[in-house]
Amino acid sequence: RSSDLLGAVCLVPGGHKKVLESMLHYQKHASERTRFQTLINDLDRSTGRYRDEVNLKTAIMSFINAVLSKGAGLESLDFRLHLRYEFLMLGIQPVIDKLREHENSTLDRHLDFFEMLRNEDELEFAKRYELVHIDTKSATQMFELTKKRLTHTEAYPHFMSILHHCLQMPYKRSGHTIHYWLLLDRIVQQIVIQDEKGQDPDLSPLGNFDVKNVVRMLVNENEVKQWKEQAEKMRKEHHELQQKFEKKERECDAKSQEMDEIGRA
Repeated sequence: RSSDLLGAVCLVPGGHKKVLESMLHYQKHASERTRFQTLINDLDRSTGRYRDEVNLKTAIMSFINAVLSKGAGLESLDFRLHLRYEFLMLGIQPVIDKLREHENSTLDRHLDFFEMLRNEDELEFAKRYELVHIDTKSATQMFELTKKRLTHTEAYPHFMSILHHCLQMPYKRSGHTIHYWLLLDRIVQQIVIQDEKGQDPDLSPLGNFDVKNVVRMLVNENEVKQWKEQAEKMRKEHHELQQKFEKKERECDAKSQEMDEIGRA
């Protein structure tokens, strides 16, 4: 089975990224809406033959666990959260709940590993917000946590600007509207998962979009802005000093003229 082979490739140095690349290639070949879609469909599909069905589903779960926990997933919590969310959006959790009905010890071990790693990661993630759990299915909770985190910081006006422009995004049930949101989603994903070298441990669909380089450009732009503001401030201070100096000169001239008049009198 291909899932057995791909799971083994994840263990080889450099193999994990090759596996993700192959899944993207298959997505295009099979016209999947999103990668891993066929994988979850096969995990959910019933063949009617117990042994074959259990073996197939065990192999798929073994592969999914390898994809999540190997490669960048060995060290990066953010990468695991990023990739697992893809599976969760495809509905893997209710499928796992259904697979428990097979009552197969080998399959159950793979299901247990998936849920154990998920619970550990979600607990670790929630600690960032001093919580025990974050409901990532709740748009309201995720919004409130983000708002709370950014309120009274320099980032808050930019957060508000993002929301404002999201409201302005074109919306049509047909056309290219979905691609605008997909682009925004992909950009935010890159900000989260790119490493210090600007490399994406997943396969970046944005080409040479280097987050660190873009941030560096923004920092330089901000520095130039600060220099301009400082120069403008100095110019105003110079102008104010010039006005004070001219005022003193006029006062001195007036005093001098007054003394001359007294002397002549």
